[in-house]
Amino acid sequence: MKNLVPALILDNYNNGNLHGTQKAVTMFIDISGFTAMTHSLMKNDKEGAEILTEIINRIFTPSIDRIYQNNGFISTFAGDAFTSI
Repeated sequence: MKNLVPALILDNYNNGNLHGTQKAVTMFIDISGFTAMTHSLMKNDKEGAEILTEIINRIFTPSIDRIYQNNGFISTFAGDAFTSI
């Protein structure tokens, strides 16, 4: 469970802070045209899957790194999309 709950929330809970508010923003990132790109790349079998993985990593990694650097967290991953807070 520890890995599923953001550190900020766990810290507050562990310190007895069970109520409160937090100013935050939410961001949703979705790769446009992902389904068509996937169908096209999967025609190349394993090589296509590797290319697809590389594309996803190149797109998501910089954003995810920034989110964690700013004390945010990823609340949901769904294939070619994620939501962060």
